[in-house]
Amino acid sequence: MGDDSDNINTEDWTPEQWKSAYEEQLEKAESNRSGWMRAQADYQNYKKRIEQDRSDMNRYAVAPILLHCLGVIDDLERAFTALPVELSQLTWVNGIALIHRKMYGILDANGVVEIEAQGKTFDPNLHEAISQAPGKEGEIISVIQKGYQVQDRVLRPALVQVGNGDVVEDQESIEEIEEKTE
Repeated sequence: MGDDSDNINTEDWTPEQWKSAYEEQLEKAESNRSGWMRAQADYQNYKKRIEQDRSDMNRYAVAPILLHCLGVIDDLERAFTALPVELSQLTWVNGIALIHRKMYGILDANGVVEIEAQGKTFDPNLHEAISQAPGKEGEIISVIQKGYQVQDRVLRPALVQVGNGDVVEDQESIEEIEEKTE
């Protein structure tokens, strides 16, 4: 009953030999079937993974470019903050403001959203603490630099100042705490 079935004389087999050969063939068939099913499942999983990778690549391919845009937007916002009031109505300033809005439009079109930080609880997945200040522990006191995310990924964490647990009641207390830390 080996693999060399051409040389086996089956004319004289007993019913037990036939039954044994039949069961052996059933086992081989089941083994082949389960191997085929595993290969099919592996192939389907592979297709799903490739499709997910392709989708992620399309979704996040522009992330490095958008990150560079954020630097330009930051610079424009700093320039607007330092702009004297008497210059704010000049035509060229309005042109720069239009460019600023268009840059935000690019971010918006690519699904980039600002990470909310001011007054929120510090989350190391979204925020990067660069200092501490008097205030409720773990609460973001001020935002030094805005953070952004694309879909579910952080493009740039928000740079924040976090409360150290010294809750201050009035301005006089703030000055006392600052004197202690100096």
